Formats: sequence, structure tokens, C-alpha cells
Amino acid sequence: PKYGGSAAEQESQLAIVLDMAKSLGKEAFINQSIALRDRPDQTDTLRNFVGPSIALCGEHDQLCPLDRHQAICQLMPNCQLHIVPNSGHLITLQMPLATNSHLADWLETLI
Repeated sequence: PKYGGSAAEQESQLAIVLDMAKSLGKEAFINQSIALRDRPDQTDTLRNFVGPSIALCGEHDQLCPLDRHQAICQLMPNCQLHIVPNSGHLITLQMPLATNSHLADWLETLI
């Protein structure tokens, strides 16, 4: 399923992502894939972080699903989990107003 607005908005979002991929080139994709594959486990880093944090995800994110965000949030004692409805992996593109609202609300708690 597609999320993040009307068919026209989704087409526009796809065009942005494809343009970004084309402009960065295959070398960037390869390097990003290798970095993701080889990245070290950061579980202890998260567990030891005691500062305020936020886990923000799209309701229908298939690349980094909700259970992964829940696990990240459970590792950090001062983490808030926020789920952006009707969105997938690209929440800043699919639901920018909702994403900004969650971030603004969280930042307000820091003041």
C-alpha cells in the first residue's frame, strides 16, 4: 500500500526520491548499502544514553518497522515513541506537517 497523501502527492514524492537517487548515482547507493550491512551494533550505546530522546516512525514503515522503533525506545530510559499515521519510511516527505508537529512537541518538553 502507498501512504502519504493523494496519488498526485505520491507521484511527486516518488519523483523526488528517484531524482535524488539519480543525482547521487550508483556509487552512493552501493556505499550506503555497505555501510548499512557492516554497521556495528549500537545496542549498548542506546542502553547507556540517558538524555531525552525521541523515536519517530511512520505507521506503515516497512524498512524500519514499528517493532524496531519500540525496541530502540525501550533501550533508552528517557525516550518517547511517536508514530506518524498514514505514512511509511519517508515521514518527512510523506507527512511533513505531522512530523514537524511531533518534533516541535518533543522539543517543547526539553525547555
